[in-house]
Amino acid sequence: MANITNKLKKLQSTWSDTEAAEGGRKRFKDGDFTVKLKSMEIGESKSSGRVQLVTAFEVIEPEKYEGEEIRMFNGIDDKGMPYLKLLCNQFGMDIPEDLVDLVDVVAEFVEEFDGTVELALVTKDGYQNVYVNEVNTDEDEDEDKDEDEDDDKKSSKKKKSEKSKKDEDEDEDKDEEDEDEDEDEDEDDMPKLKKKGKNDKKKPAKKDKNKGKKKK
Repeated sequence: MANITNKLKKLQSTWSDTEAAEGGRKRFKDGDFTVKLKSMEIGESKSSGRVQLVTAFEVIEPEKYEGEEIRMFNGIDDKGMPYLKLLCNQFGMDIPEDLVDLVDVVAEFVEEFDGTVELALVTKDGYQNVYVNEVNTDEDEDEDKDEDEDDDKKSSKKKKSEKSKKDEDEDEDKDEEDEDEDEDEDEDDMPKLKKKGKNDKKKPAKKDKNKGKKKK
């Protein structure tokens, strides 16, 4: 026991200078997630000292993970910068010429952004990577709403046009039926008129036999 104590005393200085490692984050099943942005900050990794952009998302879907947090790390170094610029383009953030200005750009973006994000989680070589598939903003939703309203208007107009044409066809059919009925009525009246004319014909007057004879 004395030997263990002496060894622990020798490690005291290292213990005092050591920060707790990042860990304990929830491991999600690989798949697609709909999330909203919680935070986005530039800082240093406690374990490696690497300067990085840390983005935190809150899960909306799937429902079983609703409210959970997913974090994404983008290193600001030779290897990570291309992917960081890709992320800026996906979110529609301005890419500043001076890297120092990225801090303000990120802070302004987080304050103004009010949309949702589609993420894909993929595990590779023991690490679960987070990829941004799609970013949905309020403007996109408004455009979709306008398109839906236009489609509804076109559909309603088409239905009215079809109904109007149907009514016209029904009116034409009705007119033709009325004409046929009128013709039938005329044909029914014709024999009656003929019969009446026959009955009304006057009989010829009888000739007077005595008329025209000479008197003796």
